[in-house]
Amino acid sequence: MEITEKPEAKRSLIFSYGTLKRGFANHNLMQHLISSNDAVYLGRYRTLDELPLVCGPYGVPFLLNLPAGPGRHPIRGELYGVSDPGLARIDELEGVTVGHYERLPVRLVEDREDGEGGTVVEAEAYYANRSFGEEMWRRNGKVGFGEYTEEKARVYFVFVKHFVLFIIYAGKSLFDIIRLVSYGAINIRLFLLMKDPFRSLYVKQPVMAHDRAIYF
Repeated sequence: MEITEKPEAKRSLIFSYGTLKRGFANHNLMQHLISSNDAVYLGRYRTLDELPLVCGPYGVPFLLNLPAGPGRHPIRGELYGVSDPGLARIDELEGVTVGHYERLPVRLVEDREDGEGGTVVEAEAYYANRSFGEEMWRRNGKVGFGEYTEEKARVYFVFVKHFVLFIIYAGKSLFDIIRLVSYGAINIRLFLLMKDPFRSLYVKQPVMAHDRAIYF
């Protein structure tokens, strides 16, 4: 009896330029997907084209889907091969179905020390939803950067620490971060995230602590 090997499932090529990269806040998801054979690390890559990459408040990075122009750079990041179940997990994290990010094509080359990129790779990346991308670009002075670094991520880390504090006070799980922001001192108050929160990223929202309001 002839035994045939089951063909390996097709993987999507996903370019990570932000918090999913190694050493950053959300890389634990990629580690989990790698351990379950739902993702494989393929190396460091950069975009073939110069693209606009900015940070919103709290250090959240956004690649913007805008026409070519000044203020853009080749974006450095990491390439992963991801299974369909793994892709669904990343889509959930990135809020694709609720309009935070959208997964779109991107052209890449290897990020080599000699500057030579080699063969062009067609992949996908998570771009800011087009509903707020142009406004975010304008708010950043129409100037982006080429790589999301540890320095830029420090703001994001503080933001996550605040959210974890909120969740602990409210007795909620980390999963609730996606839907619910809570802060508690004497009386617990729960704040539902806006339906489309990133449209108002640049509007400071007050969070009540004891008898005073904290803006951040």
